[in-house]
Amino acid sequence: MEHRFVVLARLPLYGRDLVVLKVEEKLILIGSAKSCVCWMAAALRMGMVGASFGNVRGPSIGNNRKETPMTPDQVTQAIATALSDAGEQILEGTLAAVLPILWLLMLALHLGRPYMLNIVQKFSLRLGADIWWLAYVAIRDFAILVTFALSFMFFFPDVMTGKELPVTGPLAALCLLAILVVKLVRDVDDDAPAFRLTSGLLAFGAVLYLVPTLLGVQADTFGVNPDISQALISHDNQTLALVCTYFALIGAGILGLYAAIHTLRATAPAAAA
Repeated sequence: MEHRFVVLARLPLYGRDLVVLKVEEKLILIGSAKSCVCWMAAALRMGMVGASFGNVRGPSIGNNRKETPMTPDQVTQAIATALSDAGEQILEGTLAAVLPILWLLMLALHLGRPYMLNIVQKFSLRLGADIWWLAYVAIRDFAILVTFALSFMFFFPDVMTGKELPVTGPLAALCLLAILVVKLVRDVDDDAPAFRLTSGLLAFGAVLYLVPTLLGVQADTFGVNPDISQALISHDNQTLALVCTYFALIGAGILGLYAAIHTLRATAPAAAA
């Protein structure tokens, strides 16, 4: 497959030249002059590209069209777009890598509740026991809140179809929102049915997120069948990814409306007083 590359600019930065390299109309490479020269030399040896340097244009293999030099404004816009796209990819990739750790942390904190209660009973001072228990509850609920906030990207259809993410990630995020709503309307630490409900939602959400992550996104590491892995990756199974995303959006809207109505009703007597 043949491509063309164009050296758009050489910018001095901290005593070194920063080369801006355009491949066709889609990819912008930004790096040192040495790294870009090495890339261009290797690509030319393989016959993959034709070159154009500023106003000096070389013939492309199988393609003799001319390249129009870009204006400074176009170069600036290209650099800004490339940096923005790269930052978005780094952010989304980092979130996808951190979320499994947060899910395991939430499971550990939830399952560690009997241990925390056992430690509370060993305190001889009531103040120490209260501080220990409040710290545990705050860390446990804060982990759920942070994980849901970082999972908010699963509610965007373009992100789900454009990135390699767990296909059921939106449903896992919906489970987290349901847990937060249950904690808002019920005292899960004193209400046994509510605690069982949050335990089930947390376990179900962990399965929905961790299984597609291990068997889909990380399939190469575990040697999973390609057909199974592609079915569990949002980019390769866009139909299921969109179904999960829109279902999660509808569920999030219903839960958010219910939470808002409950909060308004709970605060109405206090406001009237």
